[in-house]
Amino acid sequence: MSIVKITNKQKLEELIAKLTLRLGKKPKQQDILDICVNIGYEHFDELIMNLTDTPTLDDEKIKKIKSMRKKLKNVKFLPIEKAKFAGSDDKEIYSI
Repeated sequence: MSIVKITNKQKLEELIAKLTLRLGKKPKQQDILDICVNIGYEHFDELIMNLTDTPTLDDEKIKKIKSMRKKLKNVKFLPIEKAKFAGSDDKEIYSI
């Protein structure tokens, strides 16, 4: 048996209370965690989205990006030589 620290103990207790009311008996924390692991395995992409701080791309975001790209495809941009840059590093970054 291993010990797991749970940062949101209140939500776990509420979940156990809801399950107890619905099932008519109190489930063990270990059983709940085992099932949560299985659910996380089955919904891996959603789990990744909840665990990362950086934005991830999904099909909906890709569609929005493509749509915006189509809207902006006729926008004229200044050549790098004529563009005004805010900082000294900007020209180097944008000329890559």
